[in-house]
Amino acid sequence: MEAIEKLKNIGAREISKHTHMALNKVQCILDFNFAELKDHTTTIGLIKILEREYNVDLQKWQEEYNEFYSNHQELDTENLETVINFKITHEMTKQDASKQYIFVGAIIIIFLGVGFYAYTNFLNSTKTEDTATTQESVQIESLTTPSTAKSNVENNSTTNTTNTLISTESLPTNNSLDASASAPINSQVKSEEQNSTQITQTEQLENTTPTIAKQKLEIIPHSNVWIGIVYLDTRKKTSLLTNTPLEIDLTRPQTIITGHGMLDLNSDEKLTNYNQAEKMLFMVDEAGNFSEITLAQYNQYTKGLGW
Repeated sequence: MEAIEKLKNIGAREISKHTHMALNKVQCILDFNFAELKDHTTTIGLIKILEREYNVDLQKWQEEYNEFYSNHQELDTENLETVINFKITHEMTKQDASKQYIFVGAIIIIFLGVGFYAYTNFLNSTKTEDTATTQESVQIESLTTPSTAKSNVENNSTTNTTNTLISTESLPTNNSLDASASAPINSQVKSEEQNSTQITQTEQLENTTPTIAKQKLEIIPHSNVWIGIVYLDTRKKTSLLTNTPLEIDLTRPQTIITGHGMLDLNSDEKLTNYNQAEKMLFMVDEAGNFSEITLAQYNQYTKGLGW
């Protein structure tokens, strides 16, 4: 078959590297090893990818494979659980390691905060004790003042009485005292009213702040599918092979590529169905909007970091 010969000349390893297909799957396709290609849906999807990427016609290969598959229905489906568990465990190990660092850092910060709080309280208690000691010493000195001070006070009492009578005549009237004393009290009342009004307005604004509902989106594959994600905020990428729903984090900008398009999108209980063998490309932007993109847009956003 001319198409298969063309692919053999390219080489299974180079095809696997270019299309991100499993090397053993590519080799089985080139060798017509139908017995090892037990997942019919996935195999047809791989054939479609080869036809699109290398512009070859593999219709005759598909006919032979379909005939073989129909005559061997007793073959068990391929067990991909080990591969899935390995990839998921690999990703979870990285996440657990980062969580450990965060946990240790949080404990250190807590210890530093407790130490600073204890140190501050110790300084405050020391200052309080010093103040109390000073006040006691002043009281003791006042009690032990020589008696001569009392006599001086008695000798000067007559003079002080005369001065008091003279100064009383020059005191302002009651009306002037009331006017001068009432001014600061009124200004203080007004400032307190303004502060209470500002606090009430702030509370009303906080109570009327709208809450934004968190949007939820899931990719639900019809069969096993390979998914590659590039996080645009950290320039890091990850991939996995799964046949269970995958929830997408809409709080991070990212690009998403799937091995085939036989899947559903569940967005807030709204289900969108896709049924195509070609790979699909999606994107989550800075605002959390999810959309399908072209290959050119995918290469532009990932800047060569994607698959």
